[in-house]
Amino acid sequence: MTACYYLVDLDQDVTVPETNSLILRNPLHAVVFERDQFSVDLDGFWPGHQVKGWYRCPDGWICLVSTSKYFGEYSDYDDKYQIYDANFSKAKFWGVSELHSTFFRKALVWSFHDFLLVNESIDGKESPSVMKLYSRIGSESESEFSASLPRIVRNSEYLYFLCNDSPMQILKLDLQLNPIWQREFDNQGGGMPNQKLFYYQNSIIALLSSFRLDDKDADIVALDDATGEILWQQHLPYLIEFFHLAGDRLYLSSQLHGYWCVLCAKTGDVLLQQQVEGSEDDIIRCRYLWPFDEYLLLHNGFDRLTVIDQASGEHLADIDMPPEFSLSHVPPKVVDDYVYVMLGAGGEGMQFSYAGVMVLSRERLRQGPPYTVDVEPYLGVSHSVVTDGDTDYYDIQISCAELGDVLRFGQIEMRKVAQRHSYNFFGNMDKNVKQRVNKRFDGRLQLSIDRAALNNPDDSKIDLLVQLYNQHYQNGFIAPATRKPLSVSWRYV
Repeated sequence: MTACYYLVDLDQDVTVPETNSLILRNPLHAVVFERDQFSVDLDGFWPGHQVKGWYRCPDGWICLVSTSKYFGEYSDYDDKYQIYDANFSKAKFWGVSELHSTFFRKALVWSFHDFLLVNESIDGKESPSVMKLYSRIGSESESEFSASLPRIVRNSEYLYFLCNDSPMQILKLDLQLNPIWQREFDNQGGGMPNQKLFYYQNSIIALLSSFRLDDKDADIVALDDATGEILWQQHLPYLIEFFHLAGDRLYLSSQLHGYWCVLCAKTGDVLLQQQVEGSEDDIIRCRYLWPFDEYLLLHNGFDRLTVIDQASGEHLADIDMPPEFSLSHVPPKVVDDYVYVMLGAGGEGMQFSYAGVMVLSRERLRQGPPYTVDVEPYLGVSHSVVTDGDTDYYDIQISCAELGDVLRFGQIEMRKVAQRHSYNFFGNMDKNVKQRVNKRFDGRLQLSIDRAALNNPDDSKIDLLVQLYNQHYQNGFIAPATRKPLSVSWRYV
């Protein structure tokens, strides 16, 4: 059996770097995966707050936590961030103990153990922009270099930039931002930036692709670290959306054209390449191609994970997703003996209303097919429509023994109801939106929690849920009957 768990969303991976776990956070709690064990953390990772991180700095890994409780887009948060280290103690980030959110809205930031790089626009414009090197925030920059939104890789005493210009450029600089060498390519930048850059055994490997939908091909190039001369160049007759280096191999996939490919990182030779069957209208045939020991795991459409022999390219098995889930836009994550496959909601009109994680072990893969997925029970939560005069509201009944399940499944059920029965961005894309929306729905969502069933009640946690979702529903969720935002309340029953 392969275990599969329900999550509220996948937006925030707050796993502390260099640890053997996976921690995914939503505004009210975090879920923790230790090998194949799953738990809910109600108090860690700052419930209700925005969290950004992790960043490397002289004192180790730090993250930034909003001073106020907030549930919304990062770009809309207008307040200060406090600095915390990996032990959840107050810390400093390049000489400061707090930063205003505007710092991250005006700049891209790369933080290393010995200096900070900030890509800032000139005169408040989006471009051109300049890269600045700091040893302390608030001081004058120690050096500058003009570069527009580069991809950056560091190796020892040097930095490598892949710039999204036309023509594209790859540069090597020292740690004072002095150029060592520069190469230009005919490939055009712009579009939806999809460039990738890796350092591999005294070479720089780059994907030169802009991800324009009218593009039909892609180039991968390897340059000599010392001279910038081309070591190898590979042209592929399809657009590459996913590009990953692991060991001595490069893993590529094209969801637009339905190809996956494995290249030798030393020579650029094609080791494996296949086209997945499907119509040209099916644009999600190959999303992610991921190595896991002797296997390749391929996102084959939304509902199938294909297991491939990495040596021969032979198709070994398909793992079909249960109807409750689909494969997510978030790539999988390998931690030691386990690969965590990120999942989205299954079913029409349910996009992004909830998420999940499938835990697949090395041991289970080696046992061979058939592979079956065991979904945790969705117990103790349901909803009903309540007529109140000329309008309707929704009562969400929750009967769970653990508060973590009340918060987790309560949020999921509430999000499903909101997406299905109100006007909202993702729900409106459903082709059956006119039949699905309840035009009598006045926007009220009531959580009715079974007090007798709950072993560890905490009213403050439920109050926080209501506070955050009332804030969240102010933007983008409209009640059909009133044309006003949705509202949430709760009670014990």
